[in-house]
Amino acid sequence: MSLHKRKQVLLTFDSFGDLPTLAHIAFQVIAVVSQDNSSMRDVARLVMQDPPLAGRVLRVANSVYYGLRQPVSSISQALVVLGLNRIKEIVSGIAILSLFPTVPGEPVFDRARFWNHSVATAFVSRYLSQLGRIKLQGEEFAAGLLHDLGLIFFDQYFHYDIIAALALQEKQKLPLSQAETRILGLTHPEAGAMLAERWKLPASLVDAIHFHHEPWKAKIEPTLAALVRMAELMATGRGVGFDEAEKSKNPLVDPAWQILTRQHPVFAKLDQREVIAQLDEVLQKAQEFVRLVQTVASEPPPPGDDLLTLPA
Repeated sequence: MSLHKRKQVLLTFDSFGDLPTLAHIAFQVIAVVSQDNSSMRDVARLVMQDPPLAGRVLRVANSVYYGLRQPVSSISQALVVLGLNRIKEIVSGIAILSLFPTVPGEPVFDRARFWNHSVATAFVSRYLSQLGRIKLQGEEFAAGLLHDLGLIFFDQYFHYDIIAALALQEKQKLPLSQAETRILGLTHPEAGAMLAERWKLPASLVDAIHFHHEPWKAKIEPTLAALVRMAELMATGRGVGFDEAEKSKNPLVDPAWQILTRQHPVFAKLDQREVIAQLDEVLQKAQEFVRLVQTVASEPPPPGDDLLTLPA
C-alpha cells in the first residue's frame, strides 16, 4: 500500500472546495426526495434556484425519450406528469455528467465508458428494485449513478495514478480495488464514500457507495448496496462495464443475490432467464438517456419565465 499517496489523497479531500451550483442543487434534490415527507413544491423550489438547470430539465422531459402527449412548460408540470423520482433522475443525470470536465493529455481515462457504465448501473438498479417491489424513494437510481464516484475523483485529481492502477490491474489480472490500494493507498469505493459524505448525501447512499463491492458489510441498507452490486455485475456482463475482471462473473451466484433473495423473497420466485432477457432493453434505454443528457447539458437552455411556476 502507498501510505504516502494515501496521505496525499486525504489531504485533497480536506482542501476540496464547494460544489458547483448545479451539482449542489442536484444533491439537495436527491436528499429531499429520499425523505418520506418530501413534496413537489420542495423539489420545484430547489430546481428553480438554477434557471439553466430548470431549462435543461424541461428539455429532457419534453424529449422523445419520455414520449409525453403534451409538452410541459414548467417544472411544476414536469413534476406532476413525470413524478418526483423521474425528475430526480433527470436532475442528477445532468449534474453528474457535467460535474467533472475531461482531463487533457494522454493516456486518457475513458470517461465515455465510465458514464455509460454508471448510468447503466443506475437503470438496472431501478429495474431490479421494481422486480423486487422494493420501495427506496428512487435511491437505487442515485446509488447506481454514483457508485463509482471515487473513480472519477481519482481521474480528476490523481489522473496518472488511476491510469497506473488500471494498467497494473490489466497486467497482473487483479481486482481493480486491489490495484488501487497498491498505487493510491485506498479504493474507489472508499474515496467515493468520503466524497459523498463531504457533499452531505444521505447516509444510505454513502453506505451503498462504500460497500457496493461488499454489500454484506453495509451498515445502513444492505439491500441498496446489493442492488447496486447486482446491477453493476449485470451491466458489466452485457459489455457495459468498467472493471474487466468482473465481466465473467455470474451475478446470480454473487453474495449480493443471496442478500436480495433473503431480505426480499420475491427475488427467489423470479424466472432468472426472463430477468436476464429484459436486460438488453433496459441497457438500451440507459444508452439513450446518456446521449440525451449529454446533448442537453452541452447546449444553453432557452429562457422562460414559466420555469418559475411553483406547484400549488
